[in-house]
Amino acid sequence: MTSAQWAGLVPLVLTTMWMRGPLSGVMPVGLEPVLMLYGRIYPPLLVTAVASVSGIIAEAVSLRLMRGMFGFAKLAKLRQSVDGSRVMRLFERRPALAIAVTALSPVPDWITRTLAAVSGYPIGRYVLADAIGRLPKLFIPAALGVVLPIPDGLLFAITLGSVGLGGVMVVLKLWRGRRRRAAALRTPCLSNGRD
Repeated sequence: MTSAQWAGLVPLVLTTMWMRGPLSGVMPVGLEPVLMLYGRIYPPLLVTAVASVSGIIAEAVSLRLMRGMFGFAKLAKLRQSVDGSRVMRLFERRPALAIAVTALSPVPDWITRTLAAVSGYPIGRYVLADAIGRLPKLFIPAALGVVLPIPDGLLFAITLGSVGLGGVMVVLKLWRGRRRRAAALRTPCLSNGRD
């Protein structure tokens, strides 16, 4: 492959990291149209490998950020609640299997990411199990991009739409959070008359 062909994979790397990174929980759109488009341009196995490595990096960053977040004193109650939960006990029996099955299924990733962060599950093992479970979800759309008779223009528009919608969802989520915090600061604490 030429350097220009390798450079063409940079948007795939960035899009995968964007959609699989720390903000992935607020984006309801998927990576599938991007993989389908790239599957038409590059060999599906190469697309799968590039998306998988990009996803591993994004998951490692996400897990580190989540661990840091659970280190805050304000989240101690939530951390204790998660740590003592029935779901945590199930997770601790077979964590790698739980991570791989969640990565393969439509179950939100933040669930196992939260459990792994609270339990202190090793990051290397976490990203390996996640990558193994996610491989079919990366390869199938890339391979389908070659065989499905979707016009290139439509597939490109769907791809841009999915990335754009993801960005809009993140901005809306951040904007709503900022509005709620501002409203909470403006609202005076009401006493119930028992001073």
